[in-house]
Amino acid sequence: MSNLPTDDKFREALIDDDLVLSSELDALPGDSEESLPHQVLRAGWLTAYQIKNICKHIDELSLVCVKCKGRFRVPKTRAAEKIPCPHCSVPVSLSDQSCSLNEILINNPPLHLTNQVFLKLAVKLGIVLPSEGEDLRLAHADLVPPAPIEEAIRQTAPDRSGELDLLRKKCDASIRKKYPQFDKLVDDVELARFLARHLLVSIQILNDTLADQLLQAGKDNILSLRSILHDKKLLTSYQLESYLPRYFDSLSRRTWAMSRDPLQRINARNILDEFDCEEDFDEEDLFGELSFQEAASRELQILSLDPDDEEEGDPEDFRPGNLVKKYGEQVIREDSDE
Repeated sequence: MSNLPTDDKFREALIDDDLVLSSELDALPGDSEESLPHQVLRAGWLTAYQIKNICKHIDELSLVCVKCKGRFRVPKTRAAEKIPCPHCSVPVSLSDQSCSLNEILINNPPLHLTNQVFLKLAVKLGIVLPSEGEDLRLAHADLVPPAPIEEAIRQTAPDRSGELDLLRKKCDASIRKKYPQFDKLVDDVELARFLARHLLVSIQILNDTLADQLLQAGKDNILSLRSILHDKKLLTSYQLESYLPRYFDSLSRRTWAMSRDPLQRINARNILDEFDCEEDFDEEDLFGELSFQEAASRELQILSLDPDDEEEGDPEDFRPGNLVKKYGEQVIREDSDE
């Protein structure tokens, strides 16, 4: 590892994000000839990729322009300033939310599926005209980060709030009936956002893994995101057994970790109550044209740059509509095999 920061600065970075406990760092041999990053790697607390990222960003923030989705780095001392995006030249800053941290590029397969089902139900009930539904679908397909289509429909039909409340419950019940492990996927998207914000796993790997996980969930075979990443040696055993339980699994700690200045405040999760209702719509009719494969292929429309060269490249790589060929071909193969 070249261009390592001083041990004091590296230690401060570890403690600041609670990546390693100070008591554990104090227990390391003080007379070691190895640098602290090398000792941390040898102890198995962090992966080499994570240590490299910490060293690279020791005095910098990795930001994403909300307008063009281009990524760039700025000194932490300038985090609150207006800085021209090097990709589109628009002045951006964290303070006015014209730029964001890395989690904005994490895709949300469960939300895409929910949007599709909710919109289809809204058209069936006559709350949204078919032509309006198509416009809404196209508009939401290009949103980064993804947003609930329900909010847009409520704005166009404010006098039908009661019907939309019932529709929300019916949509949730329908999805959870067909995909019992749906809530696990929702939780894993939040974990992916957390890992991306703290630069622990590359955005591309997280988005690819979420998409693969979604494909498996449609077949009633799903592993948790943390297990998948651990099996791929992208998270350490220490992080599974110590770091994530104390820093992510606790809601209060997680909220604090995602809201510290100059980071943006995390949106409160919409925790839905379980709702049991009879199916008024034929399941094949409701889900016949929807699939986890379709949602997964959409989730790969936005990719991160190569983690070793994250500031270079065309911002168009992040724009919806740039499909990943291998996943498109995979979906076509699966459809033809049925």
